[in-house]
Amino acid sequence: MTDVTTRERVSQRVPLWRDVIVLKWVTQVFLLLVVLSAMWFLANQAGDNLRARNINTDFDFLERPVDIQIGEGIDTHPDTGGRALWSAMVNTLRLSISGIFFATILGVIVGLARLSDNWLVRRIGSIWVETLRNIPLLVQMIFYYSAMTAALPRLGLETGPINGWLHVSNKGISMPRVHIADGFYQWAVVVLIGAAAAHFVRRHRQRIQDETGANASPILWALGTVALFGLVGLFVHPAFFWLGPIFGAIADLLDSLPNTVPQLLVSAIA
Repeated sequence: MTDVTTRERVSQRVPLWRDVIVLKWVTQVFLLLVVLSAMWFLANQAGDNLRARNINTDFDFLERPVDIQIGEGIDTHPDTGGRALWSAMVNTLRLSISGIFFATILGVIVGLARLSDNWLVRRIGSIWVETLRNIPLLVQMIFYYSAMTAALPRLGLETGPINGWLHVSNKGISMPRVHIADGFYQWAVVVLIGAAAAHFVRRHRQRIQDETGANASPILWALGTVALFGLVGLFVHPAFFWLGPIFGAIADLLDSLPNTVPQLLVSAIA
């Protein structure tokens, strides 16, 4: 009986050329080979055409000198293509991060406004969301930029409001910027050590005050400790020269903050 059943199952097995699963796999593999062959053919044709026109497609441009001027960033006059590419990548990242940050703050404010018990604030938040959510972001950017350039004066020394310090024009907001000098981060390490020491000094003075009842001025002692370490750090920070490469990347990051960040902060405060 068992032999008969086995023979029946074997006789009922679907041939490979009629098996749906096998046909699906064969079709997919065939299409994959066709696509890869087409890509290989197009790549060869493109390479031959580029070589015929003496157009290089390698990465040597990363080390070649370039004459490119970038509006803002960690390096506005890059000397190589790689440095220019790095500066552009940093600009993209900093604008993306700052945009996400301010968009999050604005979204939280508008969301809280829609939940407000004040009827006017709630209606303004609802109108803001319902109106702007259906307008493409590119259209909004063009509208805001056009409104700014039309309302503000042209760039000049007399555009104020504080000549030499704060200038508001259709080009944006210009203001002095603090640049961190060499040795700052090494000095900051000394100050951080002083802050840690100030914590223990404050606890010690606080314990003396609790035990004796006399005013031990723990806060003043802590501030004095930090100030002392800061003063000493002005003279000993060259000893921490080995920290320069580590904090050099931090300096580039801080210098890469877009000019729009302080401009937006000043605009919000105003």
